[in-house]
Amino acid sequence: MPRYIERPLVSLLSSRPQYRGKTFKWLLSNDAGYAAMVLASHRQERERGDTSVTAVMGNKEALLQYAGLFPDVRAAIQERHVREGSGTPAQEDTLLVGFGNFATLTFKDLYNAVDKERKGFIRWVRQKKDIRQGTKMDALQKYTCVIISFNVQMESLGPDGKPGYDHVVRLANSLVDLRSKGFITQQKVDEIVTLWDKLSEDDKGALIYPARHRERLVKGRFKVSHSKTNVTPGADSLKRCFLGEGSGPAQWPNASRLVEAVCLALCRIYPASQTVAGVRVNRWAAILRDYRIIRDVVLDSPRLMAETKLQLFELNQQTLSQWHNARIKKQESEVLQQGIRTFASPLVASEPLPPVLFKHVEPVRHGHPAYEFDIPADASGQAAQRVRGQPSSVGAAADAMPAAAQVRGQPHPVQVGFAVPDTAHLRQATDTAAIAVPAATPPGPKVPRTTAWRRRKAAEAAAAQGATKKKRQQTEQYVCQKCGQPKTKEFGHSQFRGVHFCAKTSGKTVEQWTEEMRRGQR
Repeated sequence: MPRYIERPLVSLLSSRPQYRGKTFKWLLSNDAGYAAMVLASHRQERERGDTSVTAVMGNKEALLQYAGLFPDVRAAIQERHVREGSGTPAQEDTLLVGFGNFATLTFKDLYNAVDKERKGFIRWVRQKKDIRQGTKMDALQKYTCVIISFNVQMESLGPDGKPGYDHVVRLANSLVDLRSKGFITQQKVDEIVTLWDKLSEDDKGALIYPARHRERLVKGRFKVSHSKTNVTPGADSLKRCFLGEGSGPAQWPNASRLVEAVCLALCRIYPASQTVAGVRVNRWAAILRDYRIIRDVVLDSPRLMAETKLQLFELNQQTLSQWHNARIKKQESEVLQQGIRTFASPLVASEPLPPVLFKHVEPVRHGHPAYEFDIPADASGQAAQRVRGQPSSVGAAADAMPAAAQVRGQPHPVQVGFAVPDTAHLRQATDTAAIAVPAATPPGPKVPRTTAWRRRKAAEAAAAQGATKKKRQQTEQYVCQKCGQPKTKEFGHSQFRGVHFCAKTSGKTVEQWTEEMRRGQR
């Protein structure tokens, strides 16, 4: 045993003077928690760069070496070190939870759990507030925060800018290993399921396949479709979906990050055409052969399909070549654009712009007199309406027009006609004709032509039979028994809820009587 077992504590901490003179063995036997606190604080001081050599520091170093001989004390020092915010994630992985239903699990086993119960427990610890410092729950919360930040820093972004691409590549490489086998072992299933659980939610979700339509219809002699009938909507789209004879609906590999990673790994394996048994095999045919082997093995495993949602869709040589060529073109374009200086147009003009033109409220006059428009008199509504079957009132309209012009102060309209030898005789004859023409009767209500025809036929039939037209019976009016006049409002009569009133015999007005009757009803 080392000699410092019986060494006394020389002012290890002035806060506990009762421990002075005691040995290391006595301290670890009677107050191991105090010793763990002191040694954890000592380790933090050394980690911060304190290299001082004093009697107290030498005594703590000796106590730390002695405590390292006991696993329980060493674990207590490590746990205390973690609670105070020090240590690395690798050192904290082996710490026990120490509370709750998962007290016997380590921090690492609890955090890496995939079942909903333990994931919910981790989420509850992360969101919990007002945790007392130095407790095991506080240590577990700090551990989860450190692990999350560590994973974010170590996370890889894919070509599309989404995180978790490293897990996609690991799963793709594990699937590529199946190309040389026609079966899958349970150990391999466990490995694939574990890698699948580490994928992000976006990679686990359902795939959204690209729309199969053309953004613009190509026209021309050499761009026309080979189909003779192009009248059915969606026919070309469905034809492009089934690109090869005897094949199913094929997709492009970039519809899924996992399938694209598998195709990239196969492209590295087959960089060019292959010769198999003396037969030259196309590069895309070799890649497609291995991909279909992987797809068949995955789809034929019931457990793998039940525990994962792997979607390995159908591919063919044309979709593979189109995807590869588009990817190569994009990479070449990005490489060329790296050496091109981007043109940035200035947002401010180098010279000041001219001022804005002032908009005048009134038109600007340039010295000449303003032009006056001679607007004719408004004769709207003065035209005589012509009724079918009646003579037109030309004379009345002709007389009304000059009167309207005189009222508005406008000159008489000039009438253009043929020249006559004697104007006086013409004026006298016109006046005489105007006097001789009888005044036009006001037009009656307009009667439709068919109605007038039916009335005329009915009158002719009645005249032929010698019948006379019946006169409409006049409606008799009610006569007041008090004053002997009709019971109408013009003669001062009224009624309210069946009660009749006569103003001449009662000495009241109709309004007064009506107001009294309404008040009585209230």
